[in-house]
Amino acid sequence: MKDKIASIRQTADSERFRIINNDFSSCIDWLEEAMRVLDKKAMTDFITILWNSWNNRNNILFQSKEEATWVIWERVKSLSKEFRIHNVINRPILPPHLVDKKLEKPPTDKVKINFDAAIINDKIGFGVLARDSEGFVMGGSCGLK
Repeated sequence: MKDKIASIRQTADSERFRIINNDFSSCIDWLEEAMRVLDKKAMTDFITILWNSWNNRNNILFQSKEEATWVIWERVKSLSKEFRIHNVINRPILPPHLVDKKLEKPPTDKVKINFDAAIINDKIGFGVLARDSEGFVMGGSCGLK
């Protein structure tokens, strides 16, 4: 059992360190691999670290001012915490990614009926469509009460 756990841990470690040990041809390939290996929180922290490191690099180049590593690290922790709190309290600016629904044609000898309804204030609206096996509309109706 201990050998199995050690094997799993070694595999997980090698997966995680792939982003350090591999030779990537471009920065975007490296970031894509990081997104495959890291969970959402770790990736957020990783991007925050990269962003703060880049800012420190710019401060060195353009202002001849370098911050200690621990200062950058504390800023990363603080920004990550604030970001997570903000995401819990506030709604996203963009809606979540919606899955594109595609028309599924019914079998040759069947008819597919789509129905939808909406309720707004005291009114109810509805619609019905019937499609044949080629996806062509055979008929439909709608109403408002």
